[in-house]
Amino acid sequence: MSVVTALYVFICFICLSGRSSVATPRALSKARPILSLRSSNDAQPLRLQDNSSSPWFCHELECPLYSLVSENATVAYELRKYAGARWMSTDLKFASSDDYSKARTEGFMRLFRYISGDNVAKQKIEMTAPVLSQITPGDGPLCASKLRISFFLPMAFQKDEAPPEPSSPLLYVSTIPETVFHVLQFSTPPPGPSGDTVVEKAAELASMLPSGSYVGSPYYEAAYDPPFRLSKRHDEVWLAALPAETGVVTAVEGDEATEEGQGATQ
Repeated sequence: MSVVTALYVFICFICLSGRSSVATPRALSKARPILSLRSSNDAQPLRLQDNSSSPWFCHELECPLYSLVSENATVAYELRKYAGARWMSTDLKFASSDDYSKARTEGFMRLFRYISGDNVAKQKIEMTAPVLSQITPGDGPLCASKLRISFFLPMAFQKDEAPPEPSSPLLYVSTIPETVFHVLQFSTPPPGPSGDTVVEKAAELASMLPSGSYVGSPYYEAAYDPPFRLSKRHDEVWLAALPAETGVVTAVEGDEATEEGQGATQ
């Protein structure tokens, strides 16, 4: 990993902060839906074939493959069909909004140490995009919520070659099977979206969608930018689509990732 990449990654998420109310977008969303969805049979070719043709918001980093099913440019909405992919993940829990940013930063740093060479092979791994935060709200006000932070594994590790084994028992390889996601794109000034903004945007996305077209929990934040990037910033929230709206059986039902080597949750 180059010095520039390492600096980019370190500053990107260690500076992230902000309070987050933990809520389910389905419960927050009461506005009239404004989107109608096409069948996934209309899907356009994969947006990403290799690093040279990645979406602009990946900024030349490797990203997961997806095809565009439908879009509404007026509200920055897309329905995407993601190919199955492998991620390096770590799980955390948080009991309050004040704990959220601490847990997110801790999860990021666990993964950053892994790609910096803190693995059994002592191998450095290039940074990818996005950093994916999966939020699963607790069942009640006294129940801890779950946070899974994941780095997309480079294409070299997406097929037969296994990634370096983590040194930490808190990290593990997870696989998200082929899944259709509703995606809302937005932009926030540096250092990036707060936890409250993530919840608000997830609720905004849910409010656009027909009833019964998405899974409300877990929901996701996809982060693409370091805090020092001043222009062309890009953030996303994702809600898994239900098969009735997409013609594709979604992999998500509660918690979609299959775990190849479950680590401890802290």
